[in-house]
Amino acid sequence: MASSEKYECSLDKASLKKAEKELNEDPKERESAVASLRQWVEQNSAWLKSPTDTRFLLMFLRNAKFVQLAARKRLVNYWTGRTNNKEWFENVDTLDKKTEECLKIGNFMPLPRRDKQGRVIFFGKPGAIDVSGGCSVDDVMKASCASIDYCLMDENAQVNGFFFFQDMSDMTVKHQSFFGVDVMRRSMKVWIKSYPARYKSVHYYNTNPVFDAIFAIIRPLMPEKLQQRLNFHGKNLSSLYKHIDQECLPSEYLPDDFKGNNVGSLQQCTDDFIQKMQQPEVRDYLLHLSSSKFGVNEDLKPSDDELFNESFRKLNVD
Repeated sequence: MASSEKYECSLDKASLKKAEKELNEDPKERESAVASLRQWVEQNSAWLKSPTDTRFLLMFLRNAKFVQLAARKRLVNYWTGRTNNKEWFENVDTLDKKTEECLKIGNFMPLPRRDKQGRVIFFGKPGAIDVSGGCSVDDVMKASCASIDYCLMDENAQVNGFFFFQDMSDMTVKHQSFFGVDVMRRSMKVWIKSYPARYKSVHYYNTNPVFDAIFAIIRPLMPEKLQQRLNFHGKNLSSLYKHIDQECLPSEYLPDDFKGNNVGSLQQCTDDFIQKMQQPEVRDYLLHLSSSKFGVNEDLKPSDDELFNESFRKLNVD
């Protein structure tokens, strides 16, 4: 998209204030920061194909706290991850029957209500996956990655980040085999090193020995900052309530005597999520993002040392 595009910031007042304080976002300098990143993408178009509209590039600037070099690295990682895992990122169509089937599982989805800090509450229950048939692991990963891409369409989510609530109930050795070591490692690399997302808090509930075996593989892949944000609740939901308002949770995770408003059942949350994912503007965006026109040509890409050392020198001169 041309630099003359009309962009209107959709951050609410609280998110804008947080973006200025935590992410160094200056509304007066926003346009010039995007222009600099856009120019760099265009200068490297021989090997890097990416959207250059303001809304898209702002995801990476916010994630990098408006440091150009860090935003460039994250953008390259983003498209490298998608290029190297095409089975998860090509031709993502939320009306596709297989993708819809995976979304219906409800094993990885944003809940309808944000917490008081404006964070997206992402619910996960991998034990809900029927590993005996139906969706393949690549089908599940494609739907899961599309769910993150959908959330990041919201500028407020880019700023406020994600709160993950992972219910590990019903996890079996078959689920461990279903995902496998390779997929677990690849997925962690994509989510942590590629996505321009802020992972603010991760909570595991009802863990078991199968989870322990899986976690032993993925924990070393987590940066130290994220490891410090991990919380384990065993079978005790009352400890989870200290971190999140109960009205944000599905009814299955509320105490029997809870009388307040809530987001409804898991099934209601899932149905609501699928409806949003299949809206024309969301479907079109995900199809656009997953088209063959974008990606990284590894054969033409300079080495990281050459690419970013040169970028750093140019950044200092500028």
